[in-house]
Amino acid sequence: MSIIVEILQKRIMMRFMRTTLNISDGLLEELRELARTEKLPMTKVVEKTLRRGLSKGADPDSRYQPQMRTYEVGIKPAYRGMSMNQLYDQLESETTLEVAEE
Repeated sequence: MSIIVEILQKRIMMRFMRTTLNISDGLLEELRELARTEKLPMTKVVEKTLRRGLSKGADPDSRYQPQMRTYEVGIKPAYRGMSMNQLYDQLESETTLEVAEE
């Protein structure tokens, strides 16, 4: 073989690599559906999806960050800063005291 043919073969092999992916059945079905709707081969759909995901991962600002509302829950000032377990214990002891006073 000539050196040019060997170089071309190596470039082709480096560009396209066959590999095995283990993915969930649900994800595989989503990829198949995407391939059907876009009328593309499965290889192209997987490659396109991976490229899109990797490009988003490179920029932390592009990741989805949900907006969450906060609400005042009306905790007494004496209870602020307590852990949930401490708060539960305190409320339980108050309830026990109320029952005992009745």
